[in-house]
Amino acid sequence: MTDPAGQIFFSKEGTGMERRITVGLPVCGEVDVTRILPLMNHPRFQALGRRNQLGAIQLVFPNAHHTRLEHSLGVFELTRRRMDRWIRSGFVSEEAAWDACLYGLLHDIGHGPYSHVVEALCEHGHKAQGLRILEELTDGIVACGSTVAALQCYFTGENPLYTAVGHHPLGTDKLDYLERDSLHTLARVGIPAQRVIAWTDWRANRLVVHGEIVYEVLQLQVAYFDMFLRVYRRRASLIIDRFFQKMIAQVMEQPETGEPLTESELWRMTDPELDARLLQQVPAMYQRVLTRQLPRTVLTLRPTGMEYLERGVEFTPKVLGVSELLLAQFDRFYCPRACQTLERALAGSLGVDERSVLVLPVVLASRFTPKEIWVDYGAGSLRRVRDTWPHHFASLAERARSYLAVRVCVHEEIWQRVRDQARELFELLCAMAVER
Repeated sequence: MTDPAGQIFFSKEGTGMERRITVGLPVCGEVDVTRILPLMNHPRFQALGRRNQLGAIQLVFPNAHHTRLEHSLGVFELTRRRMDRWIRSGFVSEEAAWDACLYGLLHDIGHGPYSHVVEALCEHGHKAQGLRILEELTDGIVACGSTVAALQCYFTGENPLYTAVGHHPLGTDKLDYLERDSLHTLARVGIPAQRVIAWTDWRANRLVVHGEIVYEVLQLQVAYFDMFLRVYRRRASLIIDRFFQKMIAQVMEQPETGEPLTESELWRMTDPELDARLLQQVPAMYQRVLTRQLPRTVLTLRPTGMEYLERGVEFTPKVLGVSELLLAQFDRFYCPRACQTLERALAGSLGVDERSVLVLPVVLASRFTPKEIWVDYGAGSLRRVRDTWPHHFASLAERARSYLAVRVCVHEEIWQRVRDQARELFELLCAMAVER
C-alpha cells in the first residue's frame, strides 16, 4: 500500500500502522529516511542532488551520474547499520550513535559544484564550508534530534567518533563511495563494505577490526589503490579535471563576457548552474568540452625504469625517465594556482595561448596512503596491519610508484609542434621544479 510521499508498512510493534518513508538506492538498498526528512528536504541538502559525486570525471565515465545526495544517503545508511551494532555491543550511547548518523548524512554538505575541482580553487575547503552551512540547518538539525554544537565537533574532529565516518579506509564515507563509484564506473574492484561494517568495533576511541576479516581489510586497501589507478587518477580524469579548473579560474578572474564569478557565488552553485555560466563566459573553452576536443598528453616524466607504463594510441607522448627525487619536487605545484605558473612559463616558451597548455602535477603516495588499522587477533593480541603484513604495504608502496608522473598536455592542433620541442620543455620544467 503506497502513497506519493512514501510507503506504508505494518509496524512490527503494537497493533497500529506506522508510516515510514523510504528511498531506494543502488548498493545499500532501501533507506528509511523518516527521521531525517527535516534535513533531507532542506534546499541546501537537495542541492547535493544536482552536484555530481565524481565532478567532471563523469565525462570520462558516461554512466557515473550519481550525486552527492545519493552518496550522503548511502553514508547515512551504512553509519546507521554500524551504530545499531555498536549500541547493541555497548560501545556507544544511542545519543552519540544518532549524532554520528547525522554527521554521515551531512558530511558532504559543504561541497560545491564539480566537487574537488572547485575546492582546489578556493580559499577554504568543503569542510570549512560545511561548518558554515550547519548554522543554516539549525532548525532541521534540532527537529532531527541533535544540536549544531554536537555536529560541529564531528566536522572539526574534536569528537573521535567522527572516524566512524571519516576513517581512511574503514569509515562509512570511504566504504560507500568506493563501492558506489566502482559500481557506476564499472571498475569492479570489489569492496567488502558489509563485512567491514559487521566486524569492526569501537574501542578506546578508535576503530578495531576482528582478525576474521583481516584479508578483507587488505583487499579494501588494494581496492582503494585500484580506484585511484582506474578512475580518480586516470590520465583522462586528470585532464578533464584540470581543464575545468582552468575554465572556472578564468571565469573568476577574467571572463570573456560579464562580471567575474565570486567565490561565495561559486560555492552556492550546482553543476548545471556552473555549466551555464561557463558556456556564457568562456564559450570557446566550453565548446571543446562539448565536442571532446580536450588537450592530449605530449610529454610525460616518469620514474626511471617505469617509462613503459605511459601508453598512447593515436597520440604517443614523449616519455622521459627521471629520478623520484625530482618528481617529488613537483608536489609543490599540486595547487592549481601554483600549477598555473608552470603552464604560463611553458606557454610563453612555446609562444601559444596559456589556455592551450595543461600541466598535470605529480600526486605523491602520501596523499592516499591508508591510515593505521588495528586488528584484534584474540586473547588480547591487538596489532597494527602494517606490522603484521609488511610485504603487503611494500606492495602498496610499489603500486604507488606507478602513479608518479608529471604530464604536459596541449591541444591537438599544436601537439606535433610541441612534441618536437619536448626536450626544451623538459629542461624548463626541471629548472622550475628545483627553483626556490
